[in-house]
Amino acid sequence: MAVDFSPLRDGRPGYATQEEIPQERIDMFGAAFLHYGDLGLVARYVGGEYLGDWRDGEAILSALDPILDADIVPSSVDSSFGQHLSHEDRDHIERILNLQTPAEFNWEEPAHHKAAFLRRGNSPTVAQHAATVTKTLNKEERNHHLMPFPGWVGRFSNTARHVQQTILVKNGKKARLIWNGTDKRYSWEYSMNDVTPTENEAPITFGYVYLAFCVWLWNLRISYPDEEIYLAFIDISSCFRWPRISPDLVGAFGFVMGSIYFAANAMVFGSVVSASTWEPFRRAIAALATSYYFSSGLVRKHWSLLQLVQWDAAPGDGVRFARARRCGLNHGVFNEDGSRKATPHWIYVDDNLLADIRAGMFRTLAAAAEAIFTVLGFPAVAVRQCAVALDKWKELFVSYKLVLLGLEFNTREMTVSIPHAYRQEVCDLLNNHWHRGRRSFTINEIETLVGKLGRVGQAFRPMYHLMGSLYKSVAFCLNKAEAYKLTVSKDFRALLRRSRTKITNDTSLQEARAIRFAAQQASRQTHHSKKTFHICKSLREELDFLTALMNDFSIPLSTFIGHIVPREPDFVAAGDACPWGGGGWSTDLRFWWHIDFAATFSEDVVRRASKECQRDPAYISINVLETVVVIINYAAALCACAIDGVDISACPMLLNYCDNTSACSWINKKCRDSLLGLLPEISPLGNPSIDDIERAGKQRLARSADDKAANTADARLLFFLNYVECHGRSHNYLTVDVERILFTYTTWLLSGNSIKATDTKPFYIKVGTIKGYLGEVNKHYASHAEPPPYDSRVKSRTKELLDEAAKYEDECIKRAPLSDAVVARAYELAEEENDRHGFRTIVWHFINIGRFAGLRRQEYAMEKEDTIQYYQLPSGQLVARAFLVEDVRFCFEGGVETPRLTELSNDDRDQCVAAGLLYKIQKNRQNRQLQWYNRNRSYPRFCFVNSAFHLVDNALYLGQAWDEPLCVYKAGDVTKMLTGLQMTEYLRFITLLVFPRISTSELNRISSHSIRVYAACLLHEAGKDAAYIKLRLRWLSDCFLGYLRNTNTIREQHNDALDSAHTTMMKCLRFVLSDLPEIPAIGGPVDLSFPDLEDED
Repeated sequence: MAVDFSPLRDGRPGYATQEEIPQERIDMFGAAFLHYGDLGLVARYVGGEYLGDWRDGEAILSALDPILDADIVPSSVDSSFGQHLSHEDRDHIERILNLQTPAEFNWEEPAHHKAAFLRRGNSPTVAQHAATVTKTLNKEERNHHLMPFPGWVGRFSNTARHVQQTILVKNGKKARLIWNGTDKRYSWEYSMNDVTPTENEAPITFGYVYLAFCVWLWNLRISYPDEEIYLAFIDISSCFRWPRISPDLVGAFGFVMGSIYFAANAMVFGSVVSASTWEPFRRAIAALATSYYFSSGLVRKHWSLLQLVQWDAAPGDGVRFARARRCGLNHGVFNEDGSRKATPHWIYVDDNLLADIRAGMFRTLAAAAEAIFTVLGFPAVAVRQCAVALDKWKELFVSYKLVLLGLEFNTREMTVSIPHAYRQEVCDLLNNHWHRGRRSFTINEIETLVGKLGRVGQAFRPMYHLMGSLYKSVAFCLNKAEAYKLTVSKDFRALLRRSRTKITNDTSLQEARAIRFAAQQASRQTHHSKKTFHICKSLREELDFLTALMNDFSIPLSTFIGHIVPREPDFVAAGDACPWGGGGWSTDLRFWWHIDFAATFSEDVVRRASKECQRDPAYISINVLETVVVIINYAAALCACAIDGVDISACPMLLNYCDNTSACSWINKKCRDSLLGLLPEISPLGNPSIDDIERAGKQRLARSADDKAANTADARLLFFLNYVECHGRSHNYLTVDVERILFTYTTWLLSGNSIKATDTKPFYIKVGTIKGYLGEVNKHYASHAEPPPYDSRVKSRTKELLDEAAKYEDECIKRAPLSDAVVARAYELAEEENDRHGFRTIVWHFINIGRFAGLRRQEYAMEKEDTIQYYQLPSGQLVARAFLVEDVRFCFEGGVETPRLTELSNDDRDQCVAAGLLYKIQKNRQNRQLQWYNRNRSYPRFCFVNSAFHLVDNALYLGQAWDEPLCVYKAGDVTKMLTGLQMTEYLRFITLLVFPRISTSELNRISSHSIRVYAACLLHEAGKDAAYIKLRLRWLSDCFLGYLRNTNTIREQHNDALDSAHTTMMKCLRFVLSDLPEIPAIGGPVDLSFPDLEDED
């Protein structure tokens, strides 16, 4: 039978009304495959809508060229609300337009592997929703996202495979056919996501959109305090489908459904590269639409669309708008010259979130339409789906209140709320499923509830603090479910045992895959357990409270946008405490207070707080008293605002200063425990007995309280009791073999089996921390009228063990200096990198200035590559931890400081004779010290001034402001900050290159602090005295002496010092070896015993 398949290349009039996939079209694709024998060739033959031939790639790229400016892919809030696109994104767009999607893929699938997936078929959900699946596939096929072949093609073609499909249906949303790229049944199998590389794909950054949109709303309200701010959104149709897959891979992403084999010519929904393939287009549309804001004629051009939009009524005279305060982080939407900033477009996956005043919203909508059509193609609904979801556009209602991203934004009240429909859904769940008559639950049920309430917490922040027992119950149930399956399932025991096998460098790839697969399956079986659990008292109390809260619709579940966006504080308060009393003050709010603990509480509180022995069970820590001060300060601030009539409509921020890190941690973290009675269980002011603590511990375990939720002492005691119980000694550990139990417990701790250890990864703690563990053991024994088992003054096996470990620790913590060869190699690696802004180059220049300045780690590096850390002064002022760009100074002859570097010509730079560093915060408290270092024209490569020039130039090139960190480098197209950990790892890497046979213990002595040790050793080798070293490297004490080492230079100097003595000794020699007389052989027996010799002999 002859089948003409040429109509596949023709247009499809009336495609939008197709209700089922025509069989003749399936037959034509089958005939085309028989003719060409390859799915890729068929795809190239049909081309057209299937491969996006209508797209004008050159025109799209040309439209993007004017906005190519930034080399940084946006991944956070941009305070300038810019309108630029990175060059990396442009390259990705060009690649995708040229049908090179994914970026790379190279895999040969074994025949038995393909057959296994074909036999397995699809998820059971496909059969359960057969009508929905048929409708969805028809829609995808008529929109040219899939190519339908006869089912036998899936088995016959050597480039076709089957990927399991499942259907996802959510309330109020279209059904989604999920391409399950992670499915596999055995460890030896490969899923498509396993074999699809992601290294060369575009970064995914849409996660920052929610916060960025809130910041934009806040800045709009700053600039327009008395105008209506309108909200809108535009939905982009089938965004993940828009990129087309490389024709040679349409079969690799294909699947079988019934009697049809579908080759995926458009990107699927579920691949590990689905989002990253769409991301550059998302960012391009956002940047392009922002740049179009002031373009004239766009409103007229797209008026046919704009006139379909419905508008909310203008605000009446009685409408009041919430206020937003301008600060250093939020300047509004006007530039310094008074001109208006373009309205940015915040696209979250496929939803373009828009906010503007009425006069600008028309331009904003028109700019969005123009950008979407420019990048994705102008409407031609007769032949293809419109890039803008027209059904949603016709329903668009521009208003001050709109549901975006599933949350209700209100620009009059400046709040983000949970929509009424979702709140009602959660109420129904609590009322009908978690009612008071319910006694038990499964893991899936409580995880569903936690997920629902967590969604509420996105808009109603206090919700996160009201779910303590829920979180603990989930953890408790998972532990119990795992323990239950261990007792009833032999297969699960084997699976869990396999999953806990440690993966080392010697583990084969196949074995590592089997271990990870076992861990995945064990976790899945635990989470899907059908075992039921009893609703305990604390959980029931929390459920009742949450039910009452959710059902009380007079309580708005909302958060003021001012609480979401980053802002500078409006008021500063500070306080402090001592054993006898505490006090606080605020000059901003004009209050001060003082409290006498003896008069307010009792003399007993002062007595217990004044105890010298902190191990005394009755001791009250100063941390507790400082926490009390912080809480009272907060209450005082609230009182002052109420009495003075402070306008709190803009949600002022209070910086409640405290110099006690424990108190700060308790205030910010402990409040995440449930408010329903968890905090009063163990109070330091209540003088709890060990019975109280043990009872509380058992209660917490019953609620599955984790160690982080308990205080340190409580956690350590519970850990010891678990150890005793684990070894079957809980019935007599207080009186029998006490010394042996303590010795083995200490050995256990030294082996890495601490609280934070896991089954597969030990967590080693220092000797001082282990002594803290033993201190809790001592308290426990003392509370039971038994002598404390550990005494550091009495010789015992435990004491000897800890002393030996302490000696090893002391040896290990000595940091070794860098060697000259390592520093030289660092310079060579920087030169080989050939990137003035790359990691190795920037590290080299910090090493170089560190040779002179003896930099501490916190002076040149951060802890995280994307987070700026700050010190907080008593005044409340925040000071960046590492050098800022402005902290590097330069001066001319005579000590005249130069203007900023950007104002200097090349001749001016050449005239600079010194560079300085401003140390705003120092360990020795010599803050704001400016230290100068002269230029070295004899060795320009190693000149401090040249390195300082380079670091400042680099920071400015990468977009840093003068008041932003200096320690930045370029990683691809992303700017990152140098971290101490990166420096340590890189210095060890170079050391290993130079000294490949170095021992692990010696290598571990190299760290980011080795630069400072190196600087001290260099001056010592040069013969500089202690006063000079302390002056230049900013020491006040003689502690630097511990940094000095017997370096090779020092050893050579030792030889040189003894040269004179060696010369004298040679002159004193009376004979040489050749002049010695011959010693006759001795006959007979030889006495090999030696008499006792005195020292004089």
